[in-house]
Amino acid sequence: MMMFKWQTLKRIHRSITVLSATLIGAVTTIMLLCAAALLIRFGGDDDGTWAAADVADALKAAVTRN
Repeated sequence: MMMFKWQTLKRIHRSITVLSATLIGAVTTIMLLCAAALLIRFGGDDDGTWAAADVADALKAAVTRN
């Protein structure tokens, strides 16, 4: 009878561990997706600084060619 209780306890303990790991993985994935969405949304080229750098590089290349 005691052996049966320990086996049941081990199964319960194992299922709690698997459940915890799954939940932590799911929460981590959701948070990373949210962080990526925020970076894409707010980290874009709203003020044109990247475009200005591209134009400056193109002008520099054109001037050195001539």
